[in-house]
Amino acid sequence: MTSLSAALAALVPITVALLPVVAVVVLYRSHRRSRVKRVEWWAAVANRHRLTIQNPGEPHEVELEGSYRGVDVKAFLAGGHIGKGLNLYTHCVAQVPGGAPPGLLIATHSPIRRLDRGRSGPRVEPATPDIAGAYDVFGFDLDKTVELVGDPTLRALLMKAADVADYVRLDGRTVRLEKRGMLGQDMPAFMDLTCRLAAGLAEAHERPWLTFAQEHGLLLRGMGTSSTQRVLRGHIRGQRVSIEMGVLPSDNQTTFTTIKVALNLRLPAGFRLAPHSDAPPRGTFQVGVKALDDQIQIQGTNRDQIVSLLTQPVLRDYLAAFYEVCPYTIIENNSVTAGGPGLLTGDMAAQVSAVMDLASAFRKAWDEVQPSGARGVSRSAARG
Repeated sequence: MTSLSAALAALVPITVALLPVVAVVVLYRSHRRSRVKRVEWWAAVANRHRLTIQNPGEPHEVELEGSYRGVDVKAFLAGGHIGKGLNLYTHCVAQVPGGAPPGLLIATHSPIRRLDRGRSGPRVEPATPDIAGAYDVFGFDLDKTVELVGDPTLRALLMKAADVADYVRLDGRTVRLEKRGMLGQDMPAFMDLTCRLAAGLAEAHERPWLTFAQEHGLLLRGMGTSSTQRVLRGHIRGQRVSIEMGVLPSDNQTTFTTIKVALNLRLPAGFRLAPHSDAPPRGTFQVGVKALDDQIQIQGTNRDQIVSLLTQPVLRDYLAAFYEVCPYTIIENNSVTAGGPGLLTGDMAAQVSAVMDLASAFRKAWDEVQPSGARGVSRSAARG
């Protein structure tokens, strides 16, 4: 009996020493079972949406990748962009299925890093206080970026993402959401939100132009692609109109829009109006109206007829005011082409109508300077 008591007494220190080890093993297994249980949610998402799942039995290495409701997405576990480096985060990264303003960057935390410099534009102040309070916004095209983050649908998605995720980052290529820990039952909703945000960004970028195209029966080219170029083309109120928007080939930080309206006139050969320059080409002349001579340079045959055309009251004052507002305007090849920096935003109908009104003023003025027998031809050409 004494020897048994002694043996039991000898086991007590060993048992006490092993208790922490046993506790760690139990906790590890419990923690792993919890993680494995969470992986089942990842597998469920993969099965439901036919995504590729890698390492489904390894909670730290599991990955999902594929097309989720038309959006390319990848989910994985890694360190986060915020917090301590040892913390594990669930990452969802979706490809933006369309275009975005140049230099766009929207993020919840310290977004400007070395890799962002030169890619993101200057800081932009959103028009809505909730977005301004939750995100830092950057972009090269101020007006289009403000319009984009003010889109009601995208704005709601951005605010939901800021509430759900620990880190949110959007640019013209990807949308990234990060949440601390390994998500389980919340994983499907987290991936869904990431993909809806990516699709919402592309849709908000296109929506004003698509709406304008549908209202006027225009063709919209470039929609739904990552290309920065967009073209609207068709007829408005019987006039042929073409609108081209995009980044300048020589400068990927500068956007430019041109609105082109057909004149449908038989103007003198070589007729051309262009912005005034310090070194005008040979053959240019003036009309004797300071408001015009200070802003435009004129070329073309039949100088007297052109001077008479441009000094008609119905055209003269409108032309001078138009060049003051839109100095990049060129009138040649039987059309008016008005351009300016930035993508088309705001009241697009008013901007296009202004160019169409200038074309109409040209027709009226040209009708006045034509010989009486030729006026019917001018009107017929205008209707054509």
